[in-house]
Amino acid sequence: MAIDASDLEALRSEARRVLPQVAGEIRLRGIEQPIKVVRDRWGVPHVFAKSTRDLFFAQGFVHAQDRLWQMELRRRISSGRLAEVFGPGALKRDVFARTLGFQRGLAQEWDSYDEETRAIVEAYVAGVNAFVADHLDRLPIEFQLVGFAPEPWTFLDALTRAVAYNQGGIWPRKILRARLIARLGVERARQLMPTDPDVAIEVPDGLDYGWLGADAVADHLESLGYPADGELGARNLDLAPGAPWLAGEAAGDAAVGSNNWAVDSFKALGGKPLLASDPHLGIAHPSHWYEMHLIGPTYDGKRFYNVAGCSTPGQPGIVIGRNARIAWGLTNASADIQDVYIEEFDPNDPLRYRTPAGWALADTGEEAFAVRGAREPERRTIRITRHGPIVHTSADRRLGLALRWTAYEPGSVFMGVLRINRAANWEEFTGALREWAAPPMNFLYADVDGHIGHVAAGRYPIRRCGKGLVPVPGWTDDYEWDGFAPFEHCPQTLNASDHFIATANQRTTSASSPHPVSHEWDAGFRAARIKSRLHEQRRWSVGDMAELQSDVLSLPAQSIVPFVLGAVDGDGDDAAAIARELFGGWNFVLDRGSAAAALYEATLHRWFANVFRPRLGDLFHHYVDQSSAVLLSAMRLLERPDAFWLAAAAGIRSESAAELRDAVLRRCVREAVAELQQRFGEDVGAWRWGRLHTIYFAHGAARTPALKRLFNVGPFEMPGDGFTPNNTGQNFRFSYRQVALASYRQIVDLGNPDASLAIHPIGQSGQPESPHYSDLAPLWARGEYHPMLFTRGAIEAVAEATVMLLPAE
Repeated sequence: MAIDASDLEALRSEARRVLPQVAGEIRLRGIEQPIKVVRDRWGVPHVFAKSTRDLFFAQGFVHAQDRLWQMELRRRISSGRLAEVFGPGALKRDVFARTLGFQRGLAQEWDSYDEETRAIVEAYVAGVNAFVADHLDRLPIEFQLVGFAPEPWTFLDALTRAVAYNQGGIWPRKILRARLIARLGVERARQLMPTDPDVAIEVPDGLDYGWLGADAVADHLESLGYPADGELGARNLDLAPGAPWLAGEAAGDAAVGSNNWAVDSFKALGGKPLLASDPHLGIAHPSHWYEMHLIGPTYDGKRFYNVAGCSTPGQPGIVIGRNARIAWGLTNASADIQDVYIEEFDPNDPLRYRTPAGWALADTGEEAFAVRGAREPERRTIRITRHGPIVHTSADRRLGLALRWTAYEPGSVFMGVLRINRAANWEEFTGALREWAAPPMNFLYADVDGHIGHVAAGRYPIRRCGKGLVPVPGWTDDYEWDGFAPFEHCPQTLNASDHFIATANQRTTSASSPHPVSHEWDAGFRAARIKSRLHEQRRWSVGDMAELQSDVLSLPAQSIVPFVLGAVDGDGDDAAAIARELFGGWNFVLDRGSAAAALYEATLHRWFANVFRPRLGDLFHHYVDQSSAVLLSAMRLLERPDAFWLAAAAGIRSESAAELRDAVLRRCVREAVAELQQRFGEDVGAWRWGRLHTIYFAHGAARTPALKRLFNVGPFEMPGDGFTPNNTGQNFRFSYRQVALASYRQIVDLGNPDASLAIHPIGQSGQPESPHYSDLAPLWARGEYHPMLFTRGAIEAVAEATVMLLPAE
C-alpha cells in the first residue's frame, strides 16, 4: 500500500497494523508439535519446544516476527543485492560484497556439515519462511516504504562470511602502513603504527608502495558507510553517499572492541563463578543482537536444550550466553588473518598475472547486478588469483591487490555456535572450538563446577616469511602460508592463579607462545583497568560486575593531563587558567556531567589534529580511524617529544623538543576552550562531557521529519570514551558523537540461575510502535539491566504475552 512518508499519524497507524501476533494461537505448516513462546516484560522470548526441529523453526519464526527487515538487509548486504531494491546508490557496496565473496563457495561449505547441523539450519529457514508466507499482507513498514516483498529464504541465507569480515577485516591497515611508508619512510610509519611486541617492518626488496592511494580502500570505507574522501563533517552517518537506508549496518570500525572476564568460585561472593561479557560494535539500529531463550528436547538421551543469551537475527543458535552448565562470552582476538598480495598483470591481458612458474590465468566470475530503475543489469568481472580476489587495481591496470583470508579456506563458515550451545564442560566446549575458523575470538568460559577458562580460537596462518604487516609480492612463493597453527597453539588457559581471567582485545600471547597470532592489538587501557579492579577486590557480586562494565575512569587521561598541566603552569592566558582549575583536582572519570572530561577530550582531539595533520595531509583522516594506534603515538610524543611532528604546530622556534611540545599543548588548550565556549557559553559550569558526547540511533528509513520521529531513538548523553571499560568511543575523524558501543551486556551468576543480568541497546523489536521497540534504550544508556531469567517459574512470573504455535490442521 502507498504510504505518505510525511504523515506521522498514518505511519504510526500502519506500523501498529503490521505488528506481529505475540499472544493467542497461530497455526503453521511445518510444526510437529505445539510450541509455547513466552515473552517476558522486556520482550525476551522463551521458547518451549518438544523437538529439535520445532525449537529452531520457532527461533526462525520469532526472529522474523521482530526483525524481518533487519534480516532482509543483512542477507542483501551479504549477497550483494542491495541495488536491486535501493537503486544505483548501493551498487558499489554490492560489487564490493561480491568481490570479497561473502557467499562464494558456500554450497560446498554446506555439503561439509553434518546431518544434524543441516537439519537445524533448514528448520530455522522454514520458520522464517512460515512467517513471511503468513504475513505478505502485513510486512514490516519498511518493506512498504521501499516497495518490495522478501523472497523465500534458503539455507545459504543463514550462512555468510560478512560477520567474519566485520570482525576481522584488517587488510586496510596494511594499505595504510604502506602509504605511510611511501610518504614518510619505514621508521616514521613504525612510530605512527606501533606493534606489540615492537618489531621491524620488513618491506620486500624492490617493492614500491607509491602507487597506492586513498582509492585502494575506498570501496571498503564506502561499505562501512563512510565517504571515500574522509570528509563527512557534521552530517549523520546514515546520510553517507552510496549507503541509503543502511544506517546501523554501516557503523564503521573505529574504537570498536570488547570486554569479558570471569571470576572463579574463590572470588565470587556466591561461591560459583561469575562471567561478564560486553562485545563492542559499531552502532546498529535495530540492535545487532536479539535476546532469546531456547528450551527444547533431549539431544543426547540425557540432557536438554536450555540455552539463553543473545542471538543473531538471520542465524540459528545463541552466540553469547549460558546453558544449565556453562556460560561463555566473546571478544575479538585481534588476530592477523588476512594478507594483501600485490599481483602483476599482463598489460595486454588483464586476466594473466605473474607467478613463480610463469604467467597464469586468474579465475573469473561474471556477476550481474540488478539495479532498481535500470533496464539492464550492471555487469562486472571479478578476478581471483591464487591468493584471492582482486580488491583494487592500479590506474594503469598493471598491478592489483589480492586479498588472502582464512575465511576463504574450506570449512571456515562453521556453525560451531550450535555445539557450544550444547556443551556441558571444558572438554566439550574446547571440542566445539577446535574447528572454529573465522572470526578468531577470545572465548571466555565458566562452569557450575567452579572452573573458568579462555581460548583464543581461530585459524591462524603460518607465514613463510615476514610478519604480515605490509602488502607483499604475489609473484614469488616467499610469502606463502605453510598451513595453520594447530589448535593447541591457540592462546588458552584453564583456571588461573589470580582466580580471574580477563580479555579486552589486548595481547594474549607472550614471548614463549608457540604462535604470535598478531602484532597489532588494542592499546590495552581497558584491559589494564579491568585487571586492576579484579586484582584489588577480594570478593565479587553481580552488582560489582555491573559496576565494572560501566566504569569510565580513563587511564590515558591519568598520563596525559599532567603534561597539559605542566605546559600551562604559570601561563597567564585565560584558557590556561581554566585548564588549571578543571584539571587540578580532577579524578580522571569521564562522567556525563564533567566539565574536566569535556575539556580533556576537546584538547585530545586538537592534539591529534595539530600534531599529525601537517605531516600526513590527506592521510590524516584514514590514520585517525586507527584509534589505538593514534592514541599510543600521541602519548609517546608527550613522553618523548620529536620536533619532526611538533615544529609545524608549535608556533615558536626552539631547539628543545620539550618546549615545542608544551607550546603545542598550550595551543590545543586555547583551541579546546574556545570550542567549548562557542558551543556552551562562557560559564564553565555549563560544560558537560555528555553534551558533546551523545549517542543517536538513526534508522536508515528515517529520510523525512515524520520518518525520523517514527524510527529514530535518542539522543542520549553518554559518559566514557573508547579507552574506558565502558567503551563509548567516538571516531576522531568526525566529531565527539559516539560510534562504538557495548552492543550487549551480560553477567551470568552460575550459582543462582535467575540472578543473571543482560541488556542490549534500543529494544527487542525492530518494528516501531511495538512496546519493545525502544524500551531498553534508556536502561542501557544509564548502565542498567534487566533480569536474565532462566527457570520456568521466574519466567512465568513476569510473562507479558504467550503465543502457542500449533501445527496447521
